Amino acid sequence: MDQAAYLFISPHLDDAVFSCGGFIRQLVLSGSRVIVATVVTADAPDELPLGWLAKRNLRSWGNQRHIFALRCAEDLAAVRHLGAETLHLGFLDCIYRRDAQQLPLYTRRVINVPLHPYDLQFFQPALETRLRELLVQAIKVVCPLTIGNHVDHLLVRQAVEAVTTARQRIYYEEFPYILRTGKHHTKWVNLSQQMIRLQPAEIEARLLASTSYRSQIPGLFPAPLDVWCEIMRAYLPVLDRYVPAEHPLWHSIKRMQTITRRHIDRVGGERYWTQPL
Repeated sequence: MDQAAYLFISPHLDDAVFSCGGFIRQLVLSGSRVIVATVVTADAPDELPLGWLAKRNLRSWGNQRHIFALRCAEDLAAVRHLGAETLHLGFLDCIYRRDAQQLPLYTRRVINVPLHPYDLQFFQPALETRLRELLVQAIKVVCPLTIGNHVDHLLVRQAVEAVTTARQRIYYEEFPYILRTGKHHTKWVNLSQQMIRLQPAEIEARLLASTSYRSQIPGLFPAPLDVWCEIMRAYLPVLDRYVPAEHPLWHSIKRMQTITRRHIDRVGGERYWTQPL
């Protein structure tokens, strides 16, 4: 019989490693089995028309229609660096999801917007069903705290809470979203914080694994010019084709490593939350 595992639920192909890489490595080194299960991992079917939001994201990712195949390969490499197992659950990203009339659920933003009723009716129940299948092999389920209010993260947290007990759940703060929210956040009201202290080798393992996400690092750790370009693309779509989307990758990787180290040093490790029993 397979050893029961710590099950880390990652909404996207990078969330768990970027946020929890040190703890994952620590668990693996202690002899625990760890599974990183990522929810949205599927490319949109070729026949699916792309809305503006999907086109904008694909442009920032280098205009690769099948970007999720690349991202899955990046994730496999990242999780392998940590010594954990990988599961890709095969759901569509919110930028691709459509309603019964084939209209995009989210047209301009996916952060700080209401969850679409179609997602609540279909996406979340389907995810709950898949998660129940995984629970038979889980000691603990580690899920996003939903700092940043991304719709996929919100749906994942709600689905996890629907199929687990408070005793089973651990919440992780999403990095780098936590950098933009300040010290205090309502997401951890009534939760108890647990600090995971990291050894230098565990920090290095997190940094090395994070470097695997080469398609995502420039967008997540942008230079000031990159931020300005993203604002231009978001608020003046007519200029989208004229705003550069190229990023010097090695600059972004170095920035990611520096920012990650600084955050770990500042908070004292990796922070997790549980509900008092």
